Amino acid sequence: MGLLRTAMTVPTDLEQRAQEELAKLRERFICSPIREVEFVRNANRELVGGLIGRRIALNRTFLERFIEERKVEAGTVLRAALARSLNRYIRVPESFGQSLRLFAAIRAKGFDPVTARRFLEVYFSLWCECDLYERLWLNRKELVELYRASLDLPTEELEKLETHYLVLVGVLQQRWGVDLGLKPPMLRGWEHLAEDLARIDYLESEDRSRDAVRFAELFGRCCQILSDRTAAKNAQKKQDEEPTHWPLESTIESFTSACDIAQGIAELFEELGAEAALALLAEFTQDHPAFLRQLGARALLEGSRWLYYKELAEKYRLRMELKPSQEAARAYPVSFKEFELGDSYTRIGIFQSFGEPSTPGITKIILDSGSQSQLERLESPDLLIVIDSSGSMPNPRGMSYAVLGGFVAANAYLDRGARVAVLNFSSNDIALEYTTRREEVYKHLAAFQSGGTTLRPEAIDRLLA
Repeated sequence: MGLLRTAMTVPTDLEQRAQEELAKLRERFICSPIREVEFVRNANRELVGGLIGRRIALNRTFLERFIEERKVEAGTVLRAALARSLNRYIRVPESFGQSLRLFAAIRAKGFDPVTARRFLEVYFSLWCECDLYERLWLNRKELVELYRASLDLPTEELEKLETHYLVLVGVLQQRWGVDLGLKPPMLRGWEHLAEDLARIDYLESEDRSRDAVRFAELFGRCCQILSDRTAAKNAQKKQDEEPTHWPLESTIESFTSACDIAQGIAELFEELGAEAALALLAEFTQDHPAFLRQLGARALLEGSRWLYYKELAEKYRLRMELKPSQEAARAYPVSFKEFELGDSYTRIGIFQSFGEPSTPGITKIILDSGSQSQLERLESPDLLIVIDSSGSMPNPRGMSYAVLGGFVAANAYLDRGARVAVLNFSSNDIALEYTTRREEVYKHLAAFQSGGTTLRPEAIDRLLA
């Protein structure tokens, strides 16, 4: 069948077309913050795209090869790749914290860390694809075309495709009731399991942990049946290169922002405690050194709650007005005036007065850098932030605009060289004396006591003294 396809060439304006398609898709995704497309070359045939900051990074090597070998129009491939990237960033999964919770649920059923992580990525990919096809996809025929083009191969070539991919396509074929190109002989022995997988509620799940575990159990059985059936050919299969196909899986870290990672780790620490959370994170990042570097060192984990707001506060700036210095304790020789009767003799500038101690018109008086000076010294005053962390306030593990506002205000003053003090009050007080150490300020702002609401005036007086 593949010989009947019309030959396709890669257009020279691939970048421009991708940018135009992204602009259209952003409206569909309610004006996503992702505005730019960047093309990179990566030899990984499975990698379609990911995120670099606020840009979608598409794998030019894969796109060119897929367009040429599978004979699919470039616009179809670009739209699918961009839509998947946007959906993975915005909608699937709901948060990095959800990724960690589902990983923990699958691990609890006895799956080893590597298998649990891989099955979780497959679960998210299936969820994402169902979301695109059943809710958001602008042209379902194009998505179907991608799979049919991938599987438009002789049987011996199909068997070179990875087991996970074949099972996933089988599940989608059962769920959508559409021929995606997976021939009936390939489904023999596990078709009933594919039907069970297709019935899982990927879009409106009432219990994600339960459904993810159910998926992992059924998916693992499907893969085992298909692998056992082709065991005699596995040795040769490992040596042969897989045919170019439209992949389903995407690594979790490819679409996870720094803010989302920090918040997810904070949630994990609160739910499991430091020791259990660190152990789970070590398993989650096993065989993923790049992601481990992204998560950072132990200090990041232990202080994850404030790191989330630190990252978020960088997007906002507070305009601050400098005030004249009121340092009356020392002379600041920025201006002089002529001596007048009644002026203090202690303010006479000896060198500027040529030795005349009190001669009008000759003797000069040194002015302070205060309100009298013609050349005032401007500086930032220190800041005291009083923040309520009682149980009636939003918990910072979700979204607290009070905490975010405190971070933004603290940054404005610290950036000017001022000092910041914090009084975090609830049933008890957590006070921080004036300091320029940002990390300490951030930790005191983000601490959530969840007690009563008791503001003690004497606590404020102690910090102002």
